[in-house]
Amino acid sequence: MGKFVKPPNEGQLCKYYAEAYINRGGLYVILKRLPQAILEFDRAIQLTQILPDAYIQRGHIYAMQSRYKDALVNYNQSLRLISDNEEAMQSRAAVLKKMK
Repeated sequence: MGKFVKPPNEGQLCKYYAEAYINRGGLYVILKRLPQAILEFDRAIQLTQILPDAYIQRGHIYAMQSRYKDALVNYNQSLRLISDNEEAMQSRAAVLKKMK
């Protein structure tokens, strides 16, 4: 008989689904379908607020759209989750420079 595999708990499922939304959002960015990409990152964040990549990617889109305040909010949230996130720090600095 096969080994019993414990099913993932609700938190693990949310993280898996959130990662799938992040991946799909990344594909929409490549396809230049930015409104759909934002929706996918929003969905990931709704499922779990612990994945900094969703905030970073959404921040990148806002920065591309010159929505600098929205970009900063997202980069800052990512840094709250991982304070030494190099991508978030560099992106935040670039946006602050553009706002001057």
